[in-house]
Amino acid sequence: MIRNLKVFGLRNLVEAELGGLGRINVLHGENGAGKTSFLEAINILSVVKTFRTSKNASLISNGMDFCSVSGVLSPVSGRPRETVLGVKRKRSGGLVIKLGGRVLSSVTDLLGMIPVQVMNADSFQLLSGDPGIRRRYLDWGVFHVEQGFFPAWRQFQRCLKQRNSLLKSDTIPTSELDTWTEELAGLGEAVSAYRHAYFLRLAQYFSDVLSRIAPDITGLEADFFPGWDRGVNLIDALMECRNSDISRGFTQVGPQRADLKLTWEGRPVSDTLSRGQQKLVVCSLKLAQGCLQVDSFPGEAVYLIDDLPSELDPSNLAMICHFLSDLDGQVFITSVLPHTLQQAFPDKVPLTMFHVEQGRAASSSDTIN
Repeated sequence: MIRNLKVFGLRNLVEAELGGLGRINVLHGENGAGKTSFLEAINILSVVKTFRTSKNASLISNGMDFCSVSGVLSPVSGRPRETVLGVKRKRSGGLVIKLGGRVLSSVTDLLGMIPVQVMNADSFQLLSGDPGIRRRYLDWGVFHVEQGFFPAWRQFQRCLKQRNSLLKSDTIPTSELDTWTEELAGLGEAVSAYRHAYFLRLAQYFSDVLSRIAPDITGLEADFFPGWDRGVNLIDALMECRNSDISRGFTQVGPQRADLKLTWEGRPVSDTLSRGQQKLVVCSLKLAQGCLQVDSFPGEAVYLIDDLPSELDPSNLAMICHFLSDLDGQVFITSVLPHTLQQAFPDKVPLTMFHVEQGRAASSSDTIN
């Protein structure tokens, strides 16, 4: 868990701190006070960027040359003492990551240390956005539970880039194209196997979570599309599209076209469910992924939930809050009205409250409820 968080030069958080963090933390205050910026700061500790933008110019406070986030992390297996993790992003584009005072050489060394799940307004894109959004969601989950996935995925991306580059050239040697096609097929089958195995596990977690927080939504179906006809091997699918790929200048089938499809009564859930129901489905997807990650490896997921009460009736809000109370993880929730969340959580569940105002946070009380 994150015990303490310090932020410098991030949007309106010129110099701010959250101290004495608990398992369930509520940040409340008026719109524009900086609540969401604190969630962005935690996301930076996880993946060096926020869920809003990757551009330093809009991220760093006016007049500042950099922004930085540091967090005190609880002891875990292999790290017996509290450790300070810090990320510094410069307006010029530079990046510095430190763990316990030691500079990390790669962003990859940071990934997985704080596995976050973000639930905000943009999360609806999981249902209505393009397939690439759902692929990234799947891959984030596979990355945390299958150690062999990332190397295979990275090799596949490099091979795909090489084959697409060859397809765009004026002259395409047949033997060279066949070589890249065969390699791409082997790597693509491996990537897809990781994704499919993960999906089968995730689907069960998703079903269980949805039944708890949205019992009225029944009959929803989830399916994994690998990116080509499941009735044939990838090499055969690639060879069938070979001439068309040459004509179009890119690879048309493969894991780069994979998708996670959610339907209700045979139609996309984004076309059939209400906005509130869609939020429950999105929350179920994110919570299921976090629970699967925790069950696969020792540790805790971190849930960043922006404006949880919006679009939810009191009954559904209470069911989500009861579920959050039982999680093995750390939760950060923002809300304009704190009493709405206080009433939704079960009695005797401690909530660590922070009032955020003008880019600063003050503890409302140590525990409420």
